[in-house]
Amino acid sequence: MNEEILDVLIVGSGISGIGAGAHLSMKCPNKKYLILEGRDNFGGTWDLFKYPGIRSDSDMHTLGFSFKPWINRKSIADAPSIMEYLEETIQEYELTDKIRYKHHVHSAEWSSSDNLWTLTVENTGTGETKLFKSSFLYMCAGYYSYKGGHLPEFKGREEFKGEIIHPQEWPENFNYEGKNIIVIGSGINSLVAASIIAKTGKKVLILESREKIGGLASTNEFAPGFQCNAIYDTLKWIDPRIIKELQIQSQGLELIEMDIKRIALGEKENKHIVFHKDPLLTCDSIADHSSEDSKKWMDFTTHIEKLTKFLEKLYQLTPPSLPDIGLLDALSMRSLLGPLIGQGPQGLVDLARTAPMMMPELMDEWF
Repeated sequence: MNEEILDVLIVGSGISGIGAGAHLSMKCPNKKYLILEGRDNFGGTWDLFKYPGIRSDSDMHTLGFSFKPWINRKSIADAPSIMEYLEETIQEYELTDKIRYKHHVHSAEWSSSDNLWTLTVENTGTGETKLFKSSFLYMCAGYYSYKGGHLPEFKGREEFKGEIIHPQEWPENFNYEGKNIIVIGSGINSLVAASIIAKTGKKVLILESREKIGGLASTNEFAPGFQCNAIYDTLKWIDPRIIKELQIQSQGLELIEMDIKRIALGEKENKHIVFHKDPLLTCDSIADHSSEDSKKWMDFTTHIEKLTKFLEKLYQLTPPSLPDIGLLDALSMRSLLGPLIGQGPQGLVDLARTAPMMMPELMDEWF
């Protein structure tokens, strides 16, 4: 069986996979890598789904790449705009030859003795099976099953005379004009699709099994008197002040924290930098590469904490009316004084200078 050995293998050519490839080309130009894509086109979610109104539910200034700022007027972008953005990125960072389409990964096995991943990959276009090996495996395959979306069993479905279409299998040129349509579920994407379909169809009815709309974006009661958003509060970091205010421990509840690690590829074989929540653990990892940068890391995290406190207060303010700033406007800005007191003249200059900077720029300045 044929095999190919590389430094890095990326699985998936959606936003994360393309971003990973671009970063490797910029930061590790001497590393050999490939992007394995099971489908016949890049884009992942944004190429797969064709239902009306498919668009990002996060602003593209955040979801896009730091090295290629989103400049489109619409920050909540539709799928075609995102696909154009990704195609531009592929061209600008010369990723075309790095992507292998119709390469379906069947298995991935790690060998501790060889320090290598071995992927069994099928070229679905030719039927050929090939082994790909690498010291680092970067999974960017997303969380959708491309074999088919979840489809509940509906009693009497076989007796229904109309069409039943799963959004993941929506025909690109499906003509819904003049049709009566039922949309099952009231999540964000369902609401957007229903509003667009309603402009040309006869009637659109949304069915929701719960008492409220919003899908995962809505809040749920996880204990008597306590509610949280199913996406944000289970996947993201929770502010400790909120935990204290809710008196979670006194209610017999426990917050289970995870040490989510981020990994940066190193120049030396199998010597990567692991970023922990605990800065001391991160210092130990950085020390394997540079003792000087390891010592700087604690000062850097302290600087970021000061900057964060200042920006937090700043973002809580209502912008004053320019150029007519009144006394009340000036007094409302006094909350900024707390984070500024004790900084000293040089500290104030550093805050003012670094606050507008992007994180990559700030990292380049420190390290």
